This record gives sequence, structure tokens and C-alpha cells, in this order.
Amino acid sequence: MRRSAYEMQKEAAEHTIDDILLLAEANRRNIGPEEIVRAEVSQKVHTPTDAEVTKFYSENRERIKGELSAVRNQLAMYLQDEDQHRLERALSERLRKGADIRWLIAEPSPPVQMIGTDDDPSRGSPNALATVVEFTDFQCPACAAMHPVLEEVLGSYRDKVRFVVRDFPLTMHANARKAAEAANAANAQGKFLNMLLYCSSVRMLWTWVR
Repeated sequence: MRRSAYEMQKEAAEHTIDDILLLAEANRRNIGPEEIVRAEVSQKVHTPTDAEVTKFYSENRERIKGELSAVRNQLAMYLQDEDQHRLERALSERLRKGADIRWLIAEPSPPVQMIGTDDDPSRGSPNALATVVEFTDFQCPACAAMHPVLEEVLGSYRDKVRFVVRDFPLTMHANARKAAEAANAANAQGKFLNMLLYCSSVRMLWTWVR
């Protein structure tokens, strides 16, 4: 919430600064601010050609839904808007060069979450440079899909990475809590990693069957 409030304040302040500097520049030239915007932005906005639209579509095909014929006008408007934003940023940067701008609102520090790992099943050195904590659900296909990635990381970095498992059974998975209880029982016998590997294999099989 603090980050969201800061970004809203900063955006409003940025617009206010641009408006003040634009008005000051207009007064210095003894013209209206709309004339500056027209000369520096509106009249310079580039209307994209068909070739440019086609090129953009080809380069971003995976992110665009629909065939080129159906989205051509939307892409042309998007490219034109992007060009306008570029010109507006260029005008703003030019007007700010000689201005004395000081920010009195402080950017909030990123939140830090302290996660206990002292009594949870782990793999790797306690003195490792990095600790990966997985909040896992033994019936979750996404957790199973991540297991090979974790194995690759742990195999590549060895003593530099410690892997810790925390239980996070989801209510949508009927057997997740019982599986977590079984894993904790296995952990009491020093067999947790065997249980983790077994459950991951079962989850991958379940994902494949579905």
C-alpha cells in the first residue's frame, strides 16, 4: 500500500512539474503552452506505415491475439501512441534540464519477510550463501513441475544453496494435508527427502494424466 501511494504521489508530482515548466517556457517565449505542445509533439507524431505495423506484428506475434488483418488498426494506434509518449518524454526532459527539482517524498523501502527455517526439513549447508524456501503442497502440479528446476539449481550450486521446505497444503487439494502429515512423520525418521521425491513423482504423473 505504501508503494502504491508513493507511485500515485510521484506520478501526480511529475505531471505538476511538467505543467509548471511548460507554462514557464511558454511565458518566456510569450506564446501559449498549447503552441509548444503542438510544435514539439502533435505535429511530429509519426503515423506508422503498413510495413512498420507488419514488422511489429511479426516481432511480437506470440503476445498478440488475432490475425494481422483483425488487429492492424489497433496496432497502428498503439504505435502512434507510443511515438507520442516518446515525444512528450523528450519535451519533458528538455524542459527539466535547467530546472532545480528536489524530491521531498521518500521512496518506501521494500518489505522484508523474516522466515523461520530452524526446525524445517532442509538440504544443503546451513552456511550457504543463499537459502531457497519452498512453501509446498504435495498435491500441487505446479510444485511438482518446479522440482526438476530445484534439483538443477541444487546440483549446480551445491554448498552455495540451502533448500528448506515449509508445509502449505491448500484446501482445494483433498489429500494435501494428510500428505504433509505423512511427510513430517517421514522427517522424524530421517526420510523426508525420500518422501519429497516420491510425492513429486506422483504429482508429475498426476499432471501428465490430467
